[in-house]
Amino acid sequence: MASIVSQISVSDNVDDMDSTDLVITTDTYTPANQVGLYEVIVSATDLSGNTSQLTVEIELIDRHGPDITGPASIYLYTKDEPLTNLLILNKYLILDDVDGLNVTASFEFNDYNQNTMPGIYMLTILASDTLNNISRFSLNIHVIENGGPVFTTDEIVLSIDTASEMSDDQLIEWFTNHTLSSGYSVSHVRVMFNEYKNMENTEGSYYVYLSYQVNGEQQTSRIRIDVENQDDKPNFYVYLALGCPVLLGIAGFIFIKHRKK
Repeated sequence: MASIVSQISVSDNVDDMDSTDLVITTDTYTPANQVGLYEVIVSATDLSGNTSQLTVEIELIDRHGPDITGPASIYLYTKDEPLTNLLILNKYLILDDVDGLNVTASFEFNDYNQNTMPGIYMLTILASDTLNNISRFSLNIHVIENGGPVFTTDEIVLSIDTASEMSDDQLIEWFTNHTLSSGYSVSHVRVMFNEYKNMENTEGSYYVYLSYQVNGEQQTSRIRIDVENQDDKPNFYVYLALGCPVLLGIAGFIFIKHRKK
């Protein structure tokens, strides 16, 4: 508001006056958060008590495209069901500060097209609001070979009431310990992608993809986290079978069950 007032010229044929003598009597602009026409009324009074006022109209317009929020990378195994365009878009929140969810979204560029061959595929989401303001969001889909040991889910081996607070380092430590208990010594473990992050209270299935080495060979596995709607108190369980792995080179699954609030 100070910058607007400073642009108003004030003069008097007797007294020396400037914009610092202005008083704001009406202001519908400052609290405005919607597109529209607003006004600011200012007045000035000289030493003789003569008062004049000026109405300044301010039009608030929207020139900002929708905000697109979501992962910059998505990981899939080669044997997973390919993601449709709709399933990919459903992973993103596209919100306009004026139109809300009343936006349109499509792919301006799609190098993926449900490809199941290993590789990194680039996509660009194009979103627009009702005034045709646009925004773009680029992402990569990583299609990878499923190279870790197989585990089934017959037995609960760990209960974690603070699963939603587990950091990537804690997930790595947990994975390392439990693969060791199953007869595998893994090293150089890192989280490639964590779908579960910030989704603790959103129903769905999420994967944490891990890269590591076994006997000098690079492998990948993933932890699946299921968030389920339940009315009772949330429970967190980690499932892992201690039976013998079937084969290296087949998808590894460790399941964390999380019932959301």
